[in-house]
Amino acid sequence: MMNKTGKLSILGAVLAASVTGAFHARAADSFVFATFGGLEAEKVAWTEPYTQKTGVSITVDQPIDFAKIKAQVEAQNVYWDVVHVDGYFGAAQCGKLFEPLTAAVDRSKLDERLDLNPCGIPIVVNAAVLVYSKNEFTGDKPQSWADFFDTTKFPGQRAMINFPVNGALEAALLADGVPADKLYPLDLDRAFKKLDTIKSDIVFTQSSTQLSELLVSEAVPMAIAFNGRAYMAVKEGAPYEAVWNQSILQTDTLAVVKGSKNRDAAEAFLSYVAQPEQQARLVEFVPYGAATKDTKLNVDPLLSSYLPNSGDNAKSSVVLDAKWVGDNFDEINRRWTEWTSK
Repeated sequence: MMNKTGKLSILGAVLAASVTGAFHARAADSFVFATFGGLEAEKVAWTEPYTQKTGVSITVDQPIDFAKIKAQVEAQNVYWDVVHVDGYFGAAQCGKLFEPLTAAVDRSKLDERLDLNPCGIPIVVNAAVLVYSKNEFTGDKPQSWADFFDTTKFPGQRAMINFPVNGALEAALLADGVPADKLYPLDLDRAFKKLDTIKSDIVFTQSSTQLSELLVSEAVPMAIAFNGRAYMAVKEGAPYEAVWNQSILQTDTLAVVKGSKNRDAAEAFLSYVAQPEQQARLVEFVPYGAATKDTKLNVDPLLSSYLPNSGDNAKSSVVLDAKWVGDNFDEINRRWTEWTSK
């Protein structure tokens, strides 16, 4: 979820990505790409190399604003073509604010487990994971969401972002014995009842950045954190370990706005981004996974160990049902806000 990670530094120089015939568009083509603010990585990893290879002009606009997308579509005055949005928003608005992609978009290299939205392609795979202080827990170590909720065996505060799509609802149900394949639709009553059992021990942060700061200062012994932020804290020396057992996977989405005047050019760009080489390039700049199969990554061992779909990390992971979450987001957010404010 790149909108919640803040500005991330570019870790290396861009290598020109190869572009096959499937990605070529007429040199006269152009489109507008709207994205979250501060994401120079997309510019350096995707848009600049694409323009260099194809001659297609890409105007980057930021920050993305979901209300503006809705206003453009309703007014039939669409000036954004490709947009980077949260996966649950993209899935819920398929056919409403976003165009179903045509067969011209090459999805053959996407991970089928993550490629669930006909109106977009998955990018930026992230996971909500349990992280714990290795200094605090030197004997028995947390190994599951059940341990996260066990304040007797593993005492101390638990940190999480004050946002309903942070993995906490899923973690609560999994800890309460709900099988992973029966997780959705979420039983919100049961989830909040389980969360009540540790509420007095929860430290809420208003952003992933603040959560990272808590980890770096070792202010809490345990947290639910997105993998990228956990990695950045550990890289700074925070003595934490990630538990990948039943990590909660989700992706961001690139979509084409309904009514786009440059749909062909937009879909050609999506085909480009849907290839392993291009998704691998972004991983070099932001600590989140690629949504493609057989992706060869050029990253250091520490980052590799913190990627959601690296090695065995995704072996027992649970994929967030983006469509259900998006369709029910208003109710989820209402319940979350009501619960946190008590």
